[in-house]
Amino acid sequence: LAWMHRCLPMQARDVSTQLYTCSYTIPLGWLAGLVGALELKIKHDKRVMTVLVTLLPDNPSEMVVVRRPTRDLKDGTVPEPVQAEAQSRVRARMASEGLLLDSCTSPIPWLHKARLFIDSETGEIEVELKDGTRQLWSSAQSSTLCVPTHSQLPLECDVALRNRGEGVVEGHLEEKVGLVLDSYGVAIVRRTYVLMSSNAAVIALPRASRDGGGTAEAITGHDPAAWQLLLQLSLLMPGALRPRPHRPLELEVPHSPLLWQLRAWVIDNLLARRTQSPTGEAMTTWPILKEMRQRQLYTYQHEAVQEMLERLRQGFSTQFLWMTVGMGKTLVVMSYLAHLQAQQLLPPYVIYSLPRSALKSVYDEISAFNGPVSMVVPTKTIRKDHPLADLIRHKPGQPKFSQYEVNLIEHDHLRLVTDQLSSLASETIFVVDEVHRALNDTLRTAAALEMARLAEGTIVLTGTPVVDNKTYKLIRWLSQLVPFEVNEKNFWVAANGMVAKRVVTNVEVVMTESIASWTAEEEELHQGLVPPKLDGTNVNASPSDIRKAMLLCYEIANRQILIEVKRLLVNGGVFVVARDARHADDLVSGCARLVGRAGVYVISNGQALHLDDAAVLAGTVPDYKVVIAPLAAAEGYTLTRLKSMVRGVYPSNNATREQLMGRINRVSQRAAQIEVCTVHCGILSFVHRHHQDAASLSKVLQELATVVDPVGLS
Repeated sequence: LAWMHRCLPMQARDVSTQLYTCSYTIPLGWLAGLVGALELKIKHDKRVMTVLVTLLPDNPSEMVVVRRPTRDLKDGTVPEPVQAEAQSRVRARMASEGLLLDSCTSPIPWLHKARLFIDSETGEIEVELKDGTRQLWSSAQSSTLCVPTHSQLPLECDVALRNRGEGVVEGHLEEKVGLVLDSYGVAIVRRTYVLMSSNAAVIALPRASRDGGGTAEAITGHDPAAWQLLLQLSLLMPGALRPRPHRPLELEVPHSPLLWQLRAWVIDNLLARRTQSPTGEAMTTWPILKEMRQRQLYTYQHEAVQEMLERLRQGFSTQFLWMTVGMGKTLVVMSYLAHLQAQQLLPPYVIYSLPRSALKSVYDEISAFNGPVSMVVPTKTIRKDHPLADLIRHKPGQPKFSQYEVNLIEHDHLRLVTDQLSSLASETIFVVDEVHRALNDTLRTAAALEMARLAEGTIVLTGTPVVDNKTYKLIRWLSQLVPFEVNEKNFWVAANGMVAKRVVTNVEVVMTESIASWTAEEEELHQGLVPPKLDGTNVNASPSDIRKAMLLCYEIANRQILIEVKRLLVNGGVFVVARDARHADDLVSGCARLVGRAGVYVISNGQALHLDDAAVLAGTVPDYKVVIAPLAAAEGYTLTRLKSMVRGVYPSNNATREQLMGRINRVSQRAAQIEVCTVHCGILSFVHRHHQDAASLSKVLQELATVVDPVGLS
C-alpha cells in the first residue's frame, strides 16, 4: 500500500450538488500564533541587542520581549528601554502596515497571509485579507464553512490512499462516524484521538528508528490499528483529514473546523463507552482539602493559583506551572485542587506522576494538605526498601487506582498501566511533577503525553523546563496550552501560556571552573584516544576509544574534586555532585578524610533531606559538612546549609543541572555568596562547552516568568 501511494497519483472524488455546513469559532489565540516571534535589532549602550517580540495569546494587544538565545548568552534580561523601544516599533507596525499572519498553517484558508491590525488606543482588532478588504475580528472569527459532499466509498485503506476529497460523505455523517468508531476497541479509539489532538496541519504516524523506537515520539502497539481507523475516517470526512500525496504515513488537514467537529465526536464516543474500570477502587468522597500546618500562601503562589483558575475558565484544561526550584509548586497544586473541590469540579481520581527522588517530599506536602495518598507500583515485584511501602495497598502486579485519593506513581511506571490510566482519564486530574523527566523521546514521555491529552484536566509542573536546545521536546507540551499549531516560528508565543514564577534569591552565584591537571603519561594516553579536533592524534577514534577517554578524565577529575572540596570547606559545607551512585561511594572515603565519616551524607534516590540553617539549629538534622548526591538524584531535598557546590562534567540535560544547583540556591539560603565550581579536563571540557547551548535557551525562558521578591519567602 505504501509503495502504491508513493508511486501512483491520487484520484479526485466525485462531488454531489449538496453542500455540508459546519459552524465554527476561531479562538483568539490563533492570531498570536500566526504572527509568531518578531525579531528586532535595537541599539543599546553602544551595542546592538537582538530581541524577540511576541503577542500574548489571550490578549494580542499585550506583548512580551525576550532576548534571542545564543550560545554565549550570559544574561537573558532585556533592559526596560529596549523593551519599550521594541514594543513601540511593533505597535507602530500593527497600526500602519499590519503584521503578517504566516508563522503556522491557518485554520481557515482566508486567514492565510492576511495581516493583523490593532488600534493602540481602542484595542480594536482588524484583519486585512489578501484582497485588501478589512474585517473586525469580533465578527470574522465566527462563521460557517461550506464544503462539498461525496458519495460513500468502501472503508478500506487502499481506497483511502487512492482517492482525494474536499468535503464529507453525504447523509447521516455523525452516525456513520460513530459506527466506524464502535467497530474498534476503546484503547485504539483513545490512541486515535491522541494522534489527532494537536492543532498541526499534518498528522503523522510516529516513525520507527533503527532500534525499533520512535524518532521524535515513542511508538505504541496500538499505532497500526489507530492509523487504519484514521484512514477510514478520512474516507468519511476527507475535508477534516486525508492522506498527503506520496506520503502514506501522513494525513493533512484541509479544513480545521471539520477536524474540530470530528474530534468532538470521538470524545463523545469515548464518553459513551466509558465503564467503571476494574482497576479503580471505590471510596466515598474527597475529604476537605486544606492546609493543616496553618501556612499561608505567598503572594506569588496565590497569583499562580488564580492564573490557573483563569485559564480553566477560558477553556484550557492543561496547566503548565513553571516555578523556580524551592518555591512550593506542590503547595500551589494542592491549593488549586482545593479550589476545584470548592467549585465541585474535582473529579474522583487524581493521578500524580513523579520521579522516585521526589516521592517522600511530595508525600509530605500532600499529607500536610489533608490529602489522602496511595502509592501505585505496577511491577511484578515491589522492593522492600521502597520509600512509601506503607502506602502500597495492592498486590504485586495488580495495580489499583483509588478514588478520592492522590495516587502517586513513578514516571517510569506509566508505560506499564497505559490502558488502565486511559480508562480513568475522563474522571481524572493528571499531575506530572518534574516534567523535564518526560521530555525526551521515550515510552515514558509517550505515556505521559497520551494521558495528558485524554485527562479531564492536566497539571504539568517543573522548576527547569529546558533539557537541551531541541525546542520540539517542549513543543509537545506547550501545544496543549494554546489553541494554535506550535512550531519553531511561534514557540515563544506558546511559552507565554505557562504559569511562570521565578525568584531572584539575591544570592550571588560565583561560577568557577577548575581544570584538572594530569601527568605526562595521562596526557599522552588521552591524546592517543581522541581525534585531532579534540587535540588528539587518533584519526579513527571509535566509540570505545571515546569511552576510554571519558573514564580516564573522570579519574583525573576525581583528584581535583577533592582538592576543590578542601578549598571550599573554609566557607562552609560543600555539596558534591557525583556521576552515579558508584561514583558517590568512591568519593565518600576522600571526603571523610577531610571532615570525618560522620560529617558526610550520601543522597540516594527517594530520600528526603531538609538541611537548612533552621533545621540544624533546631537539632532535627546533623550539621553535615559534605553532602554527596549522584546525578540522578536531583530532586526532593534542600541543602541551603551548604555554601558551595563542586561538580564534574557528566553527560546530562540542562534541567538536571539546574535542579541540582537549586538544592543550594533557593530562598532559604542565608549566604550572600555561593560558589559553584565545575571540574573538567580533556574530552570533558568539550562536553562542558556544549552544555551552554541549552543553558542559553533556559536563560531566555526565565525572562517570561514573573519575578518574585525573595524578601519574606524563607
